[in-house]
Amino acid sequence: MKHLELIQGVINRLAGNSFSLKRWSVLILTAFVILLAREPHSHHHWFILVPLAALWLLDGYYLAQERLYRELYDQAREPEMGYMAFSLRPRTGVDRRLWFKAIVSRTVWPLYGGLVAFAILLGARGILIG
Repeated sequence: MKHLELIQGVINRLAGNSFSLKRWSVLILTAFVILLAREPHSHHHWFILVPLAALWLLDGYYLAQERLYRELYDQAREPEMGYMAFSLRPRTGVDRRLWFKAIVSRTVWPLYGGLVAFAILLGARGILIG
């Protein structure tokens, strides 16, 4: 049971990190809106896409890791599946395919896609006003 608790602790930390990244993304976009309201003629508003993209990719990575640890948890619950006892390592690391699936998952892409689209619309508005 202690082994399952350790795996669950890793899963909880990964989920907490993912939530924190989402919070930071919204905070950064809010700061961007405030800056754009103060300086609507600025041409540096496209830089907001860099941290949003970085947070999106990092959030996808955490989700992919979390999925691997959930799989490890399931294997640890049923030891007859050929699982190495008391290991905290998932079967593999995060590969590109798994990472991409996490980035475009329904829990990640709507938020970040919406934030990026909102930032682009605000940036375009700033250019039209300027």
